[in-house]
Amino acid sequence: MKRLILASNNAHKAKEISQILNTKVLCAKDVVGEFDVEENGKSFKQNAKIKAKAIWDMLEDKKDVFVLADDSGLCVELLDNQPGIYSARWASDGEFEGDDMDMKNRKKLAKSLQDKGAKSSKASFVCVLCLIYDGGMEFFKGVLDGMVICDERGQNGFGYDSMFVVKDKTLAQLDSKDKNQISHRYKALLQLEEFLKSL
Repeated sequence: MKRLILASNNAHKAKEISQILNTKVLCAKDVVGEFDVEENGKSFKQNAKIKAKAIWDMLEDKKDVFVLADDSGLCVELLDNQPGIYSARWASDGEFEGDDMDMKNRKKLAKSLQDKGAKSSKASFVCVLCLIYDGGMEFFKGVLDGMVICDERGQNGFGYDSMFVVKDKTLAQLDSKDKNQISHRYKALLQLEEFLKSL
């Protein structure tokens, strides 16, 4: 039985991927302990590769192991595709108070739109997956187009979900099953699933 290890400390992400693939996904921190990788790439693809390779190199036993890294983010058309690769830590400059980085990021998104005199903008969630295994490395990409708004709606999801609208509902207004059937991560994971079946 092959193990699938996600190069992330994010339990939300591991759970979401487990649900979509219908298989157990291990969080890297449960295998190698807490880790912090400098994501200094210039694209989602580069950052996904950096994370996957960091965990792969830390593993002593690489037999029957897949390491999966996800780099994803929000690209807002009106903001020149920001925050992009910086989505998870966009508001780390200290302008917004609070302990929750997700909340600070959402506040920054609302303010950035308002500074442009806008209440909404076209936007896309982008996900790039990097898979490393004993036979090589593969990449998979998924995109979900929609719109961001200044206010928050819904209680589900995480990150920018409560401000990202698809078909008149935010992702946070959808239950996890419905979200997982349309998300950028779902689209990339479908490609991954087909690839794994072909091995």
